[in-house]
Order: sequence, then C-alpha cells, then structure tokens
Amino acid sequence: MKRILTFLLCFSLLFSLAACKTESDYTSTKQEKVSMTVKADTLTNTGVTLVIKNNTDEMGNYGYPFFLEKQEKGKWYLVNEKQAFILPSILLEPNSVAEHKAVFEGPLSKGKYRMIKSFYLDSGTVTTQIEFEIK
Repeated sequence: MKRILTFLLCFSLLFSLAACKTESDYTSTKQEKVSMTVKADTLTNTGVTLVIKNNTDEMGNYGYPFFLEKQEKGKWYLVNEKQAFILPSILLEPNSVAEHKAVFEGPLSKGKYRMIKSFYLDSGTVTTQIEFEIK
C-alpha cells in the first residue's frame, strides 16, 4: 500500500510540474525605430515571414532568436522556452525593409500569440513585438 501511495504522489508531482507555465515578464513599450509586420499569406502554425522595417538612419543587426508567447485568460505565457536558435548576425541597413522567416518550435495550437524580438542599433537595443492569431 505504501508503494502505491508513493507512486501516486510522485506521479501527481511530476504531472503538476509538467503543467507549469512561465508567465511573461515582458512589458510592451511604444517605440518607432524598428517595426515588424506579418507578410501577407505567410502565417501558419509552424512559422511566419516577418517584414522588418528600420525607420532610422542607423545601421543595425538582429539574429534568429525570438520569444513567443500565448495569451490565456488575459495573461501572456512563454511558449518557446526550450527552442534553440543559430546565432548569425543579420545586417539591417538604415531606412530599409527586410524579410525574415521565423520557424516555431512545433505546430502552434489555435489562439492569440505575440512574438518579441530584439534589434541592435548603433544607439542601443530596441525590442519590438507583433501579435497574431492562429485559427
């Protein structure tokens, strides 16, 4: 009987740990130096093509990493905690537009998401976000 109770306790503990979600600590701030939009007809549950616009006279760069969050009951939760990225530096010319294909860690379920991405300009780091919905 003790073994069964111990097993059930361990199983329930593992199950509860697996269900834990990391709530986002990102605070959205308005900035106009770099913007992102979704390229028409590219959003799927496995990836998206972003249109990135550098609205400054500064040279910049960015990489593949991004944070992906899903909104549940009015709160944002990190989705891609364990996603690995390669780390090349992609140049972002002054006053230019670039396209960037982002691949998600796995197929996304239906819901509202936001992608948070950082860009590095001569004047410092700029972080921007874009929200989208998987239907």
